[in-house]
Amino acid sequence: MANQEESFWSMTAVASLLLLILYPSSTQAANILGFFPFAAYSQSQVFRSLTTELAGRGHHVTFVTPFPMDSPPPNHEQIHITDIFKHFTSFNATKVTGIIEVFRKLHGISSGVCVDVLGRPDIQRLMDPEKSGKKFDLMLMSNFFSDCFLGFAHVYHIPVIQISPGGAMPQTDSLMGNTALSSFVPISFLPFSDRMSFLERMINHLSSMVMSGYLTFIRYSSDEYIIKQYFGDEIPPLRELQSRISLVILNSDFSIHYPRPLPPNIIECIGMHVKAPKPLPQQLQSFMDEAKEGVIYFSMGSNVKSAEFSAEKRDAILAAFAELKEKVLWKWEGDGPLPGQSSNVKLEKWVPQSDLLAHPNIKLFITHGGMLSLLEAAYRGVPLIGIPFYGDQKLNMEKASHLGVCIKVSYEELTKENLLSAIRKILDDPSYHDNMKELSKRVNDQPIPPLEKAVYWTEYVLRHKGAKHLTPASVDLYWFQLYQLDVISTIVLTLFFFLFSFSYVIVNCSKLLKKKKKVKSRPKVKKN
Repeated sequence: MANQEESFWSMTAVASLLLLILYPSSTQAANILGFFPFAAYSQSQVFRSLTTELAGRGHHVTFVTPFPMDSPPPNHEQIHITDIFKHFTSFNATKVTGIIEVFRKLHGISSGVCVDVLGRPDIQRLMDPEKSGKKFDLMLMSNFFSDCFLGFAHVYHIPVIQISPGGAMPQTDSLMGNTALSSFVPISFLPFSDRMSFLERMINHLSSMVMSGYLTFIRYSSDEYIIKQYFGDEIPPLRELQSRISLVILNSDFSIHYPRPLPPNIIECIGMHVKAPKPLPQQLQSFMDEAKEGVIYFSMGSNVKSAEFSAEKRDAILAAFAELKEKVLWKWEGDGPLPGQSSNVKLEKWVPQSDLLAHPNIKLFITHGGMLSLLEAAYRGVPLIGIPFYGDQKLNMEKASHLGVCIKVSYEELTKENLLSAIRKILDDPSYHDNMKELSKRVNDQPIPPLEKAVYWTEYVLRHKGAKHLTPASVDLYWFQLYQLDVISTIVLTLFFFLFSFSYVIVNCSKLLKKKKKVKSRPKVKKN
């Protein structure tokens, strides 16, 4: 696996060099606004990978982020957004009871972030081109609860590219004119496959309708109110601002997601943040190298904190780990050691995950099922145990289980016995490793390096002044026009009218014939 991965990255470097030599970009240096204040640390790595690469190509980037780089390139200006994490303190993923509560909490968090960010003096100065002294040619932004920042695109009269750290969000298809039918495209927060039963298709369709209603009547109304509050009443409606979105870049691919149709204004660039593995910090490198029986990596990502697990669940996990001969590296946000922690368990507050998963001694990754964790595990060829909580995590782990690279264990059913059984099954059954190696081959088999592809399409939008020719006409159709319901209903009504008219004529002709027969058969009365 290591030789294969080394070979892949060597080929990637050569391909990138050839592309630069043979196809030099004709795009002039542009001023790009990268606006990403609402992002987890892992997601910010995706955004940062693109903006730093664009800066390396000579573009000037103004990067709004809660996670600034220590040593950014000279033409990669950073605006450090602080004090937004207070909004996340009320969100405990282990206590979320349903999808409605998830969206209610995320709605409140994102609205609070919008108000705090837009109320900052440095951001308000950025709202006025004359005060800021800046001129932008393009805006990059997240597609996750970030529409309140679209006012900048209007102020600077520029197109927008949205970036998704994972797959398509529920609103992506409608905004970009994509006809992703709910009959085979599961909505991102449901654990369905692309081959759904009748009941699942009904639930999926109704969920899509509910999501559309939430976005239209609640989310977008809230965003529009905030936009007018900070950008002024004269700013156009949100739907008009959304029409400035020229392109959506998804950190996804058909090799790991369910296949689905995509229009030309939605581009897949899976793994654009994944780079050739770097050496680990010395202490961590020694821990990994000395693990002769292998290492199990346990991490719940950036938003789900294992330190917030109940004492019962934490003790069950520790009890399971204590029975293993393998070492365990646990990304733990609190202080250690933990009560009952065995000698084979090492706690770390932060781990360079992508680099760690490339180590040959990694045997298993226990994850919350976030898209970036699934993607990095697939790139490095490491099988999974998924403990999903909310959002797309359940869908991701359903897909991984369908591919034979993962075992799901729900948080509610997380016990020592269940976790230990799943770990031993993954380690003892070679099919999970074999299936993940095959998936790794597919994910790595790309015609062009993902970051190179993302840069190309970003510069394509710049070269073609928004590239609105990529947008299909379906974006302007009403839902009943999009699905031809007006045409189908007209055909059905016409057929009904024709059949009714035909039946009416037949019935009346039949009655008339019967009446004539009765008249003919009546005996004639003789006159006296």
